[in-house]
Parts: sequence; structure tokens; C-alpha cells
Amino acid sequence: MKTKGFTMIETLIAVLILALVVTASLTLVTLAEKTLAGVREREYLMSGASAIQLETVSNPLAVFGASGDIEWSVEEKTVPPDIESDMAAAALNFSGEETVRGFDATGNRTRKWKELTVKRNDKSIVFFMPPPADKTTSADRQ
Repeated sequence: MKTKGFTMIETLIAVLILALVVTASLTLVTLAEKTLAGVREREYLMSGASAIQLETVSNPLAVFGASGDIEWSVEEKTVPPDIESDMAAAALNFSGEETVRGFDATGNRTRKWKELTVKRNDKSIVFFMPPPADKTTSADRQ
């Protein structure tokens, strides 16, 4: 005689499938929380870095400091000239004016920029800032 209902094996399989679904759901929720915490940390660093960037532009002597739980430093970087891109940039300049940005004291063309590194706990973000440029004509430079 057959009775209606589930066998023990069918019940165990249903419980196993339910456990797998719950485990996958909790894993996704945990991953989403970690991602959201990372995004919040990055947004906090970026807003702090923007304020520090404005401060370093207005006060170029400040090369490191701390603001609350954020530490920052500014480092000047240079790279040797790239002849092909320099010629391409010069070909695009129709005004007859050149900027002093990118020239060192001897008149050699170099790439110059500043790196603003902002740190909080074990996270950091780097901003690349061009040095201030003064307009001058090519006759003034010679």
C-alpha cells in the first residue's frame, strides 16, 4: 500500500538545496558589503585628496602633512624627453606661445609633474598634478 508524502531522501535533498541557496546568498551579501566599504573608503580618500590638492596648489612649499586620519605627501617627478611626442605637440601649437612647463633650468625639454599620495590606514590613492605653467614666447626662452 502506497502512502502519500515525501521520503527521507527527498526531504534531505530539499534541505541540502535550501542550504546551498542560503550559503550563496550570504556570500553575495558579504561580498557586497566589502565592496561598499571599499567604495566608501575610496570616496573618503578622494574627497580628502581634492582638498589637499587645492591646499598644495595654493601653498607649493607644503610637501607632506596630516589632516585627521589622512596622511599625504607631494613628490616632484621628471622623465627624459620623448622626441616624437614633443614634435607632435609642437606641430599642434599654432599660437606661437610655448609654456615653460616641461623645461628644466638648462632649457632641455623634460616631462615634469607632481604626485600627490594620500594614505589612510592601509589604503592609498595617487593623484598626478602638472606643475604650474608660465606663458612665454619662444623668443623669451632664447
